[in-house]
Amino acid sequence: MKNSFPTIFSLLVLTTLILGLRASNSQDSLLAVYNQSQDSSKISIGIQLTQSLSSTDMPQAINLANEMYAFAQQSKDTKSIARCQNLLGILYGKNMESDISLTFLNQAALNFGKIGAFESLVAVQNNIGQVYFTDGNLIDALDYFFKADSISSRPSYAGKHKTETAVNTATTLTEIGLFELSNDFYKKALTTSGFRSMEVIIYEGLLLNSIEQNQLYSSNKFAEKLKDIEILKSSTDYLEKVLFLAYYDFLSGNDIIGEKGLIEADEILQEIKDKQISANTYLLFAKVLLVADQNQKSLEYALLSKQKLKEGKNLYRQKKALSIALLAATKINSPNSHKLATALDSIDQVIIQETGLDILRIVNLQTEFEKMSVVKEQITEESNELTEEISARSKAEKIGIMLIFALVMLGAMLFMAIRQMKTRQKELEEHKRLLKEKHERAKKSHK
Repeated sequence: MKNSFPTIFSLLVLTTLILGLRASNSQDSLLAVYNQSQDSSKISIGIQLTQSLSSTDMPQAINLANEMYAFAQQSKDTKSIARCQNLLGILYGKNMESDISLTFLNQAALNFGKIGAFESLVAVQNNIGQVYFTDGNLIDALDYFFKADSISSRPSYAGKHKTETAVNTATTLTEIGLFELSNDFYKKALTTSGFRSMEVIIYEGLLLNSIEQNQLYSSNKFAEKLKDIEILKSSTDYLEKVLFLAYYDFLSGNDIIGEKGLIEADEILQEIKDKQISANTYLLFAKVLLVADQNQKSLEYALLSKQKLKEGKNLYRQKKALSIALLAATKINSPNSHKLATALDSIDQVIIQETGLDILRIVNLQTEFEKMSVVKEQITEESNELTEEISARSKAEKIGIMLIFALVMLGAMLFMAIRQMKTRQKELEEHKRLLKEKHERAKKSHK
């Protein structure tokens, strides 16, 4: 008890310091506490610090995370090691170094799996899926989101990340074009306890899916739901909400309301720093401006989106941005139309080369041929088995008939034998009676 008191006291002091630091929001003070810590609390403090640093000084955040990782490895505590690996994976992912990010995240998933930390495992699988999604690798992204969903859907699972998993899966399915299945996951997200934190994204997704499928009634319903959600007006989330509703209004023929939405979105955009606006937000803006017939502005935002997307590997999003830019440029007879068309063709070629689309087609055909060959072999095998079965059944039936016939004959013979025995029994009794009578007559004649 005496030995544990200093540790408990130091933890209490650290907790008090952290609470105070949260109030002051001082990175320097938090760093001082981190440097003083020499137990497992160092990792928790370090994670808070790196999350704060990652938005202002990414190189320092990565250096600090690597330092924490070395500390965790010395402690040989699997959970601490996994937490650091997950943190490094997130940081390298934000830094557009997806290969390094995936290496750390996969190691974290393996370690969390070893110790049965399923809530953390689900979080890591979502992080892996997000890295693949950002790179435009939708199939692998979907694979990891499905893995996370499989664990979080277990009756015994009581952890977090259920809403996040369902939303990530739904968003990826929308990107692929599987709208009905995407709706199922968005609706699943609405049944989770934490859905309020992602309610805007859920209803934006449901609205987009219903628009893509020309489902007017559903579009109206989801648009009304989205309108009723209140969020901070100066945030990028609110900007996207306004753009989604404007997109819906223009496509529904409510041009005046849609125009008001675009004016509001433009005002919000002026207040937000360019760094905070994602390529996807610019892409959405360009898409809405295109349906609003504001083609010059649509072209500008599409090119802004393309410029931001060049920093990453998501070729499909780059292609979407170029497609919108080309449509807008064509509508205004821009001299850049030919240049954009050439760029779009080039990115198609890059997609074919980098994703191995031609090879994929051949592999798919080969796979289908192999599947057909396997099916053919199975049919042949089943046919042979059926022939043998019929042949065996025929033999069995013949033997059965012979056995039945033999049994019938045996029965008949037995019946005849019994009848003969009964007849002989009667004859024997009659013979005995006659002998007895003859004997009685002989006795009388002697007298």
